[in-house]
Amino acid sequence: MFGKIFVIARNKVTKQSSGFESEPCGAPPPLNSGGLVATPRAHRGAPLRMLARAFGLSLVVAFACVGVVAEQAAVAQRRLAESVLRLHVLANSDSEADQALKLAVRDRVIDFVQGLGGADLANAKQNILDNLGEIERMASGVIYENGFDYEARASLGDCVFPTKTYGDIALPSGIYEALRVEIGEAKGANWWCVVYPNICFIGQDAELKDESKEKLQGSLGNDEYALITGKAPIKFRILEWLNR
Repeated sequence: MFGKIFVIARNKVTKQSSGFESEPCGAPPPLNSGGLVATPRAHRGAPLRMLARAFGLSLVVAFACVGVVAEQAAVAQRRLAESVLRLHVLANSDSEADQALKLAVRDRVIDFVQGLGGADLANAKQNILDNLGEIERMASGVIYENGFDYEARASLGDCVFPTKTYGDIALPSGIYEALRVEIGEAKGANWWCVVYPNICFIGQDAELKDESKEKLQGSLGNDEYALITGKAPIKFRILEWLNR
């Protein structure tokens, strides 16, 4: 009997020392349908979370850059609006005849306004204000010469302009003071240019005269002038898109 007790005790000690009775270290890793160790779901989502964070950071940086560019364009637009006087001619309609008439009126108005001259912007505005009646009569004469009986109206006031490119200079969209000439119902395509400093010309590919560039640069200053040259159209298109 004592021999049996000794054997049982010895076996129990042996099992404990060999670890057979110890708690298991953990369940074996699960296998997927292919017999491979399955990746925990938390680990599978880590690359996606990293990608989402990188994308979010890229968006923040992109919007910050857009904001900086838009602010630069807005500053340039405000300074430009205080330094230039624009011309806005509106056709009666989009018919071929009405559009041709618009261009004929435009040419006569530009010739007349350029003849008025102006030592500075204030003087140029005053000269136009003093001659609005004459501009209307002249536009009406062109209309009559071309066989139409539309009414012509001329005024000086604020107009909304889109981004426009004149040779190698771009002016951002915004509100500018302009000489506005309306033909008939004024529902046709418009025509724009700048009458002070004079950069009115026919053809989008025409280059500005050096004299006009110097006047514009003198009115704006070097920093603002630099904003409307080079890659300015890209900046101004961004501003135009944000203002919609």
